[in-house]
Amino acid sequence: MSSGPQRRSAARVRYLASLPERGLRALSATVFGTAHEAAQLALPRFVRRSRFYEVTAKNALRIAVELVGG
Repeated sequence: MSSGPQRRSAARVRYLASLPERGLRALSATVFGTAHEAAQLALPRFVRRSRFYEVTAKNALRIAVELVGG
């Protein structure tokens, strides 16, 4: 009968162990998302639509937000 409390204890340990990783993912998604939105507001349209911007910054920010933050 003690398997129930042991399972809950193990689940609690796994949850607590995952907190640093989840916090780091949330922080990086916030930072990269903010950078992406700031670029959308600060850069002129012709810069944002340039091929160079799309290949470098736009895709790097998108990947960082989706993969790291996801």
